[in-house]
Amino acid sequence: MTIPTGSGSEVLRRNSIYNQDITATQIDWAQAIQTAAGNSSGTVAVPANVIITILTVFFANRSGGSEWVDMSVVNSGASGIRFLVEHTLADTQTFVWNDKFVLRENDKLQFDASGNDMDIHLSYIYQDWT
Repeated sequence: MTIPTGSGSEVLRRNSIYNQDITATQIDWAQAIQTAAGNSSGTVAVPANVIITILTVFFANRSGGSEWVDMSVVNSGASGIRFLVEHTLADTQTFVWNDKFVLRENDKLQFDASGNDMDIHLSYIYQDWT
């Protein structure tokens, strides 16, 4: 992807996963409100001429016991880069990831957890030059 020039749009968006479980979930960028847990279809790869800047990711463990969560970026033909590796949250604990990172064409943002009571909410900037 070349560096975009000319007109485009820049929009603040959000997405979430309710009840993330032991099946990896890839964010569907076409679903502006919520991605279903276990999703691996739809617009999961960042489209051409789009840059996504992740601002904040909230993780909430609603279970009565501790659970862990993973967050990684997968690119076509490459192994995933794990940003968060089995990060453990105690029962009813929340964790906030507020380090910004950028996703480019073909990147996929993926989450996994050790149980089915993990809620994930993310806010991001969607820049579109298509």
